[in-house]
Amino acid sequence: MTAQALHVYEILKKTLPEEDAMTVVEYLEDATEAKIVRQVENKIEHLASKADLSEVKADLIKWMFIFIVGQTAVLAALAAGIVKLLH
Repeated sequence: MTAQALHVYEILKKTLPEEDAMTVVEYLEDATEAKIVRQVENKIEHLASKADLSEVKADLIKWMFIFIVGQTAVLAALAAGIVKLLH
């Protein structure tokens, strides 16, 4: 039992029988735990899996290759243009 639950139990015990106070506190603890579990599960759903990361990595490598080939072609064309202008 957490400190907060114990505090709630002490308050409820003044107006309810001990067994009922304990039942209410246990219910609140279970509800709180269930809420935390739901929040964690929701956050886990948004995490990337190894397969997702592998797919992103493959796409990134593909686009890097395309970019490098394009940049090389542009630089080769510029170099050829400069050589042509100088002769």
